[in-house]
Amino acid sequence: MALVLRITDHSNVWRPDALAAERTQAVRAAVKAAGDGELMRRFVAVLIAMAWLVLPVAGQSADSDILSKEDARQLFAMSKRHWEENIRGAVASGMATRVSGTPVGMKVMAPGAPVTTRLDYSRGDAKPAAVHVLVEFPPGAAPPLTPSMDKEMLANTQRQMAPDYDVAGRVERLGAGGMTFYFVITERVRR
Repeated sequence: MALVLRITDHSNVWRPDALAAERTQAVRAAVKAAGDGELMRRFVAVLIAMAWLVLPVAGQSADSDILSKEDARQLFAMSKRHWEENIRGAVASGMATRVSGTPVGMKVMAPGAPVTTRLDYSRGDAKPAAVHVLVEFPPGAAPPLTPSMDKEMLANTQRQMAPDYDVAGRVERLGAGGMTFYFVITERVRR
């Protein structure tokens, strides 16, 4: 059985709670109400997609898509000023909170788990050096993954993003059934 993630069609995925669909609709409504245009809607869709870090129903296969190459291209093309504007817009719309510290980022309350996305501008303000994604499932809301499933999920994501991007990741299991996913996506250096 191949272990993959699906974010493009959520009709057959495990849902952490009965309110997941309502929260998804609330986030979509907030984005629409914000009126920041197609780029903001696309950006928020990326963040929501990252939050759907869940498995298809047993035995069903799907394409892995934590972050698509097109989404990565958009994020890696974003200047620090543009990223800051996106954060301000998301915070003003009420759909995100600013995350203090470095690298600069925001946290979106997505279905089942908050998703923090940070863009690392340590090499200059023109474009990020890396995209950091943190998905924090609270106790009782974490997907039922085994350590071998974690490794397979990461391997699938790495294959999906190759050859353009490198993905490093890990899963931390917390007491009382919580789980945190850490991902760092970087552009692959071409020689």
